[in-house]
Amino acid sequence: MKIANHIGAMPSVGSRLLATQVKAARRRGVDVLPLMPYAERSPAPEAVEAVVREIRLNREAPSRGLPELCQVVAERIGSEIGCPVDPETDVLITNGSMQALNLVFRAVLDPGDEVIIPAPCYFFGGCVELAGGRPVHVPMDEAAGYAWDIERIAAAITPRTVAIVVNTPVNPTGVVLGEDTLQAIAALAERHDLLIVSDESYDTMVYDGRRHVSCASVADAARRTVLIRSFTKSYAMPAWRVGYIVGPPSVVDACIKALEWEQLHGNHVAQAGAAAAMRHPVYPGDSMAAEFQQLRDVIHPFVSAGQPLRALKPIGGPFVFINVSEVFESSTQASATLLESGIPTTAGHFCRSDQHVRMAFGASPEVLREAGRRIAEVAATDFSDQPVHTDHVANRRAVLSSR
Repeated sequence: MKIANHIGAMPSVGSRLLATQVKAARRRGVDVLPLMPYAERSPAPEAVEAVVREIRLNREAPSRGLPELCQVVAERIGSEIGCPVDPETDVLITNGSMQALNLVFRAVLDPGDEVIIPAPCYFFGGCVELAGGRPVHVPMDEAAGYAWDIERIAAAITPRTVAIVVNTPVNPTGVVLGEDTLQAIAALAERHDLLIVSDESYDTMVYDGRRHVSCASVADAARRTVLIRSFTKSYAMPAWRVGYIVGPPSVVDACIKALEWEQLHGNHVAQAGAAAAMRHPVYPGDSMAAEFQQLRDVIHPFVSAGQPLRALKPIGGPFVFINVSEVFESSTQASATLLESGIPTTAGHFCRSDQHVRMAFGASPEVLREAGRRIAEVAATDFSDQPVHTDHVANRRAVLSSR
């Protein structure tokens, strides 16, 4: 049976591949630790009640999204960025932030158009390639704390560049971009007439007294910034699959057109729950930073500087990005070995670094201390002769050879 070349050549999404690998490991009897990238909480009673009401209404809402959710998103984001947001022109509700990314890139890219992506990074490249574009990954230096090198980013811009991806806190490194960096990115975008695609999925997970700054709040950036967020992390609602886009009306309108040809409209039952959660006076995000900072401080000593498996201390986000190069030949080998010890990680090649693995630290302190103990055991063992499954190798090759 024929499969389209561009789909057949693509790797799996790294996090979804990990879920499959964890399931297989547990079937083999491996005690895989429950490490998650978000808080496990029950939804607010108001959200559950809203869902029940919406089920009874059984209505069909606009493709843009449930009007009450668009309204509350516009109010919250407008208040945060200090700029009015029109719920009828500037907002689109999506099936999570991954769909939002795909819609934006399909809306703005023609075949061969380029998108600048500072790396290490989330799996943005696949979304760009599916839209016919070319991801241009610009590596940042671990020795410099993965600080964004603006000159290096500027040097990667060509006449085919259409957009630059801003992700803060950065998945997977935990870097939180400050206002100076965002202003420099905004100036580059203005100079070259680029769209800024700002993925802010972990906006509530910022530590050590730092604060999240949205690129849309930076002077002169709002009119060319598409902001993307998700209820998965900020509201601990991963099963609901609700995200949103806030951006220029022309881009949002194009995204709506792409969404309609994909699914006509979104799940308004889940959207009703999201609207109620956003209006709920107790905002889960208010306590998320304190909770995850404590968890980070439990796991980081096990992977601190000087350890064979080491990571910079993240300032935001739910991951440690562990350098495995002293112990393993590749991130594929490292991730497979760690999983056999019950530690689920995503091979770093999915994040454009084959010297690292990404590990979530959403778990109880007890589980994290056990993870640290197992990491130390792995680091002390010789795995030079360990075989790696062919499907792992194929995914690594596909990611590292992508454009």
